[in-house]
Amino acid sequence: FLYDVSTTTARQVSPPGDGLESTLFDLPADGGRVLYRAETDDDVFGTYGPWDLRVYDAVLDDTIVVASDVGPWGAALSPDGTTVAFSSPSDLLGSNPDGNVEVYLFRVDGSRREQITDTGVGVENSVGGFTDDGGAVVL
Repeated sequence: FLYDVSTTTARQVSPPGDGLESTLFDLPADGGRVLYRAETDDDVFGTYGPWDLRVYDAVLDDTIVVASDVGPWGAALSPDGTTVAFSSPSDLLGSNPDGNVEVYLFRVDGSRREQITDTGVGVENSVGGFTDDGGAVVL
């Protein structure tokens, strides 16, 4: 949910049926977009996942699935709300067959999708966030 302090109103960000386990990752200062992870299968009580990375656009009142089946690792939204950096062991682009936790960079509009790390067995990469100007990702 997003709670607007000035109007004292709340609105649901994750669509109904997103699962019990939704986790906020990032909310830029302007509040226009919210990055969160949503569990996509609630069929078995006590199990978690799989998870999608989703961006809720408050202006359009729309939810965009950025990536599916990413796992429970970290993610960050660029300050301008256009790009998501996230960690995942999934082979999302055909370049991670060994299943290491790698960092990916996806534009919300789908125009850019790339794996930006390629590490050896046992190494887990994590995303710390973007720099204030959005020009670099902190790993």
